[in-house]
Amino acid sequence: MGILQTLRQAVEPFIAFPPEPEKRAMQVQPWGPWGSQAGSQAGVAVNESTAPQLAAVLGAVTFISDMIAALPVDVYRHTSSGREEVQNPPLWVEQPNVTFDRVEFLTQTLWSLLLDGNAYWAVSKDRAFTVSNLDVLDPSQMQIRATGVYWYKGVRYTSPLHHLKGVTRPGTLKGLSPLESFRQSIGLGLAQQEFESRFYSNGAHLGGVIEDPAAPDLER
Repeated sequence: MGILQTLRQAVEPFIAFPPEPEKRAMQVQPWGPWGSQAGSQAGVAVNESTAPQLAAVLGAVTFISDMIAALPVDVYRHTSSGREEVQNPPLWVEQPNVTFDRVEFLTQTLWSLLLDGNAYWAVSKDRAFTVSNLDVLDPSQMQIRATGVYWYKGVRYTSPLHHLKGVTRPGTLKGLSPLESFRQSIGLGLAQQEFESRFYSNGAHLGGVIEDPAAPDLER
């Protein structure tokens, strides 16, 4: 499933009729397929905080999120004859968050999807039960212990929540993390970057001791 398709499906419940809740029999890995401190064979931790330190990861995530977040947004309503454009869309479409504009809000959402494979919107509604504000939650602090049971920062989350998922594996409730799929290559890149930095900080000189098991012959 592409990022644009994921976003399109994410906003449909707020505009059209909400889909039936998904029901699963079990959760194979309740809090994701890998921990936030997952290491690599190169000995470097690869997570949402360390991976962007690699220029290739940061460049790719920034390029994709900036390009998609800047795209224009149109709202359509499903009708019996097809769909029609909404002339007066909800206010949250242009200003989903009271603090950030639409581009910043979508950038945070895409950042979560591209690195974690999941994004979470905390939904606030007014007295008329109309969506008034959306907040992007930190995906690394979210756990899913059963269908519809979310824990955020160790506390069960009971407020309205919308979960956007990327590619999902059978039997799981969370999207597959791209960092898990490329953990070894990213870890190798981070380890190489760290080694080169230390090498040049030491004056580009390799430290070491040469040992000779026999007594050196100074006359040769």
